[in-house]
Amino acid sequence: MQFDLAFRVATAGQVLGRLLVLPPSPAVADMFSEELTRSTWPLDDESTRRGLSLLADGPGPFVQIHQEFHRGVAQESLSGPTLRVGSYVGTGESSNISVNAATALRSLYFKQGFSVPGFDGIYDDSLGFLLIYLAQRAGELGRAHAAGDVAAARLAHERGSEVRQGFVDPVIEPLLESLSGRFDAPLWRAYPDLVRGFVDQHARLRVASTLGPAEDNK
Repeated sequence: MQFDLAFRVATAGQVLGRLLVLPPSPAVADMFSEELTRSTWPLDDESTRRGLSLLADGPGPFVQIHQEFHRGVAQESLSGPTLRVGSYVGTGESSNISVNAATALRSLYFKQGFSVPGFDGIYDDSLGFLLIYLAQRAGELGRAHAAGDVAAARLAHERGSEVRQGFVDPVIEPLLESLSGRFDAPLWRAYPDLVRGFVDQHARLRVASTLGPAEDNK
């Protein structure tokens, strides 16, 4: 059912997005520490399975995970590109990202009341915020489908689709490829494939959501 997929996409996106905007917690690391807990990851596709396979021996020491967050994510490694989508303007022929990506997204986030519990900084064009935004829209879509609210489902779909097409799809692959070689902890090495899985499953959700709740039982 669409609402089930939407909720699973929403859960994965929240975890993946928060990993980029807030220091990782031991609870998040524990999600990937044992085969049993890894098996509860809400998505199952080729990219996700490839990412989870890199965690077969666990996510790595928590101290290392935390240090690499501050070195390679929060302050951004000097040896690699940033994790902001605006850094990839013009990297692909299909890119239609504005050079004012951060400004445009801040305006969108403000208008829609977007917020991340526990974060008190500036909302910019970080990939982490975009993943959380898409996760929140997926959650809205799931609740709308479960309630049979076609109008709300369409609105959630439209909002997610606009952000995907304008800020994520044109640059997600080069951005994820930029993470290659930047980290040693298995959690961070698995991260790009886990995000690819999220993006792939979110794309399925966007297409199917246009059918409306009546189609969910087919």
